[in-house]
Amino acid sequence: MKTEGLRIGVKRLEEMVFSYDEIAKEQQRQTYEDLSKEANNYLRRYEFNWE
Repeated sequence: MKTEGLRIGVKRLEEMVFSYDEIAKEQQRQTYEDLSKEANNYLRRYEFNWE
């Protein structure tokens, strides 16, 4: 009986870690997209000439 409870507990922990990992990946992707947008806006605003 203890073994079954441990299995359930471990499974729940694995699910929590997986969901936290997915949330972290999404936040990282969102941060990258935000920085990319900011950089593009900055370049457009100042219309850099490289000549």
